[in-house]
Amino acid sequence: MSAFSSTPDPLSNIGLSKAMLATEPGEVVSHLIGEVTFATTTSHFNKAKERRDQRRTLVITLPDNSIVKIVTRKKVAFQCHPGDRVRIPRAVVKKHKSFRGQPQTVLGNATLNRTPTP
Repeated sequence: MSAFSSTPDPLSNIGLSKAMLATEPGEVVSHLIGEVTFATTTSHFNKAKERRDQRRTLVITLPDNSIVKIVTRKKVAFQCHPGDRVRIPRAVVKKHKSFRGQPQTVLGNATLNRTPTP
């Protein structure tokens, strides 16, 4: 087969382009800086440990208008609120998806640092 095969791109069915996302699931991304645009906390019951656990969901807009989403239990995430600037020194791309027509990249194993707002 040639390099230009006719197999459909798996990202095309949800309206995403590889050029805009520039990473594949499993790749490590680093040195991202952005602004938190949405933050929420969800709570669920952990049956194994018999306690309630909380998770923080952060949606971060990068300077090139790319959107990344992080779901974590790390303490620094609970200190982040909309409007805060954050730095992501390292994260792993979990998947790409579309939310209300906007493409977003879901990151896992992310390291977060809050940065002072200028």
